[in-house]
Amino acid sequence: MGRQKRSSKALDKAMVRQAAVKSIDPAYDLGNGVTASAYQEKINAVSKTLDAYNTQLSTLDELLNTLRETEKALRNFSEQVLNAVAGKYG
Repeated sequence: MGRQKRSSKALDKAMVRQAAVKSIDPAYDLGNGVTASAYQEKINAVSKTLDAYNTQLSTLDELLNTLRETEKALRNFSEQVLNAVAGKYG
């Protein structure tokens, strides 16, 4: 069972807000560094981090599946060793 991927309400809200303000002025500059490009950079940073996080979850899921498979193989081999010892040494 895979881990639940994360979403971001803050990211969703910022994207909607950015679109709304850009519909008024696509290259807005509200002073004090509050610009369309600065806002977009912050949106992009969160989006990139969220994508990386969710990708890591997928990688962890794959590793967990591999671990489970190799543990199963080890359990089976351990049982074979036990049976072989019992057969040879009684």
